[in-house]
Amino acid sequence: MKKLFYLLLALPLAFAACNETPDTPVQKEYTFEVTSEKVMEFDVEGGEGLIEWAINEVTRFSPVPEPVPTFMTEAEWIALDAENLGAFTVAANEGEPREAVIRIEFLEQVEEITVKQEGFIRFEAAIFECDFEEGSGDAPANFFVVLSDNGLNEDGSPKANSTYYCLDIYAHNYDDMSDGFVTIPAGEYTFDKMNTFAARTFTQMYSYYIKSGATENDVDDQYYSEASLVVSSEGITLTAIIDGQEHIVTYTGSLEIPVEVEPEVPAVELGYAMANYMGDYYNPGVADNFQLILSDLGWDEDGWELPNAAYYIFDLYTEVVDGELAIPYGTYELDMTSSCAPNTIDAAYTRYILLDEEGWDYADEAYFVSGTLTVDANGIVAELVAENDTVHKVAFKGAVTNIVDYSDEFGGGGGDEILSTLWEDWYCNFSDCSMDYTWYGDYYGVGYDNWLLYLMPNGEVGDGLQLDLLSNDVGLYELSGEYVISNSQEKFTAYPGYQNGEYMEGSWYFNADYSQYAPLVDGDIYITNNGDTTFTIEVDAYDDAGNNIYGSWTGVDPNQVQTFSKSIVVKNHGMKNKAFSPMAKAMRKR
Repeated sequence: MKKLFYLLLALPLAFAACNETPDTPVQKEYTFEVTSEKVMEFDVEGGEGLIEWAINEVTRFSPVPEPVPTFMTEAEWIALDAENLGAFTVAANEGEPREAVIRIEFLEQVEEITVKQEGFIRFEAAIFECDFEEGSGDAPANFFVVLSDNGLNEDGSPKANSTYYCLDIYAHNYDDMSDGFVTIPAGEYTFDKMNTFAARTFTQMYSYYIKSGATENDVDDQYYSEASLVVSSEGITLTAIIDGQEHIVTYTGSLEIPVEVEPEVPAVELGYAMANYMGDYYNPGVADNFQLILSDLGWDEDGWELPNAAYYIFDLYTEVVDGELAIPYGTYELDMTSSCAPNTIDAAYTRYILLDEEGWDYADEAYFVSGTLTVDANGIVAELVAENDTVHKVAFKGAVTNIVDYSDEFGGGGGDEILSTLWEDWYCNFSDCSMDYTWYGDYYGVGYDNWLLYLMPNGEVGDGLQLDLLSNDVGLYELSGEYVISNSQEKFTAYPGYQNGEYMEGSWYFNADYSQYAPLVDGDIYITNNGDTTFTIEVDAYDDAGNNIYGSWTGVDPNQVQTFSKSIVVKNHGMKNKAFSPMAKAMRKR
């Protein structure tokens, strides 16, 4: 009985299982699962995205159709793929950063995917501020520009709650400052990561972004990693990458930068002018040479400079003069290279001097680093800048009629006129002489120290020397050595003697009363520092007539050369006024 009871209980269960068929509907449950990230980020270019998902079944073996999820979004910049559920495309962003939601509905279940996209930070600057520094020579001008919403404080510091974009710009050809302002030249500027400060660039070193907080001391500043800049007549457009974010900064308005304009200084009118004409001696067949001198007081009846008088000496090179002897019209530019090219002024022999009350020494003198001289039908106007930045502007009205022609003496390209007055070989009597010298640094611009040395007779008889020497490398102050008389301007050479108008320049022999003189054009000079405050000078030279000029002198060095240091050497960086040396003035007085 017991076994039968168990059997009867099992019969209904077996019947139920046997009656289940594939067509019998069974209610099933499903769950939807997003398997990818629920926040997706895109850059400004946009691109394709894919939401990965899965449907999980609670029950199995059911013929009931599996539900399909629905994807939707209100963002127009997101395009959903109707065929490939979960796939979508993000359009490129041409504006501010943006964010949207993709909503997924599945039965009663709702999921949301957040889509974020970077954008351009657009900033329209309300205020343009700029510090301007004028360029000089080949160096371009500097414009330090600040574009902001609220401007800077009076001391140049940022204000609170403000935004600043700084630009360190370099350019040539900015507008003339005569109207009281300049503008940044229009065009494109290259972002200069090497900070070369070249024209048409803006540096990375001094170009940056500033965002201030609630207080002026709460400042965050960041440099641009990449940038481009366009300047136009309408304003400025900056595109910069800052901490991975692209910023587009615009300013529309005037780019006028106020500058202080120095009032026009009238030229000092000088009433006297003369010139010495040397022909094409220094640049045969290419340029003629005039030594033009302007003065306020002029000269005495013997041609001497006057006490308290100012003189401007210009060493002009012109086109070769054809016909009437006159300084050709044109503008002449100061030449620091002594090229002797047409329309230049040789800086080496161009200077200003002001004589003292006795008319022998200089109360003031200067040589120049830049400038021009213009000759036209009205006269002459010169504007030059001295080494100490002092501007000299002088004028002379009318034509220069007092022109002395020395072209025959100079040979018009290298003549053979004999300047020496000696008639035979000459042994020099240096028994009663004193030595003096001046150091002129790298006067000729060849890298060697230049000295002008004199052996001067103390009495009314005896012989002397004027020596123009190039010794060792500049700054070594080495006067001792063996000098070859040569115009090669090499180390340890003595420049040959020559006549510059009325002046004896280079290396010369002369006697006490200047009745005899001769240029040293060949041979050797030996200078020895004896180490006991004395020097020995030996000369074995030849003049332009072939006479041997020789002799020896030993005497005290007035400057104690063997013990001098750089701090006590007389450094005359001005014009080497050989034209007014003792020998030259005495020769002229004759």
